[in-house]
Amino acid sequence: MEKLIIVGWGRMGITHAAILGGLYPERFHYQVIEPDKKIRKILSKSLGYECFSSIDEVNLIGARVLVTTPPAIHPMLVKKCLDQGVHSLFVEKPFGLFDNRVDNDSRISVGYALRFSEVTQTLKKIILEEGCRELSLDFSSNTLVKKPTGWRNGPHGGVLNEMGSHLIDLILYLTGSETIHIDSKYSKSVISDVDDIISFEGKSGSTSLALSLNWVNKSYRKPVWSGKLVTTKREIIFDQQSLSIGFDTVAVDYYVRGRDFSLQMNHFVEGDTSIICDSIQANRVHDVITNIKCD
Repeated sequence: MEKLIIVGWGRMGITHAAILGGLYPERFHYQVIEPDKKIRKILSKSLGYECFSSIDEVNLIGARVLVTTPPAIHPMLVKKCLDQGVHSLFVEKPFGLFDNRVDNDSRISVGYALRFSEVTQTLKKIILEEGCRELSLDFSSNTLVKKPTGWRNGPHGGVLNEMGSHLIDLILYLTGSETIHIDSKYSKSVISDVDDIISFEGKSGSTSLALSLNWVNKSYRKPVWSGKLVTTKREIIFDQQSLSIGFDTVAVDYYVRGRDFSLQMNHFVEGDTSIICDSIQANRVHDVITNIKCD
């Protein structure tokens, strides 16, 4: 069996492990690195995984590794994994922040799952055929109802890093751009000590761009991302589950949070780089976030 190491047994570590277990039930031998002793004990007893408190206790050579820890330690973990000869490395977003830029390496894949949605893939095809004059994206939710604790209420938290990074990656992916020129921006803290509302307008080449993020919007029951695309031929309205011109669904063998998450893990395991976000592209997202954050 192939070795698969999950660093951090939080929400995303659990999600990806469940997906991989469903897609590849007999392929991997799992090892989990988790500093919480109680979690290690429960996990070892319930699922039979080998559990360790530190990445230094594990042989990384030739392993597939998923890094699903808080983002502040991504650079350290990524460097250690690459230096010790991992086969491939999946890193959850955001990939870096400010001076915590992560080195580029062809073995790295980054967790921007929205690329894999049928809506995104349909939009990408349309843009390649018809161009992109305008692209606007919006994320609205009532996610934050009280001040978060820990790293989520610090520099690596906020709506820009949490959901904004996904949508910035979506802009760069759809337009094929390397950067975004910011003409105007707005930021507001409502509940947290960081950003709860963010917006900007700008350009990427000749494409006009707009992004709006608000996760303290009480008029929303659940999170929704949506947008508008204007090509040389037409205007298309979309959200995360629908497209004004329709789309074809994609079949997957197993999913937990959606087909896009399953497809992302499938591409990572099979080494398919046709859609997955690489380290170069993820660092471009990092740079746009840094530009928005800085005064």
